[in-house]
Amino acid sequence: MSKQRSSPTPLSHAASGGAAPQGAAAVPVDPRVALRERVEDCWARLEDAVSELSALHEVKEDAIVDRTRGTIAAEQAPSDHP
Repeated sequence: MSKQRSSPTPLSHAASGGAAPQGAAAVPVDPRVALRERVEDCWARLEDAVSELSALHEVKEDAIVDRTRGTIAAEQAPSDHP
């Protein structure tokens, strides 16, 4: 069965690209902390997607792995743009 995912970790308003809520003070955030939180959120989304593909849509493990490897290969391929 799929794992329940917690809400994404809130980033600073600057790191997430959003504006500070009305009345909230801008808080400087260490970019390394914001990036670590973003990585954790990405892992959670990947786990959620794999869980849904496998449990709900009955996609086989090999198909998920092959598609994931294809995505990684495409990201690592040289870009046509300078």
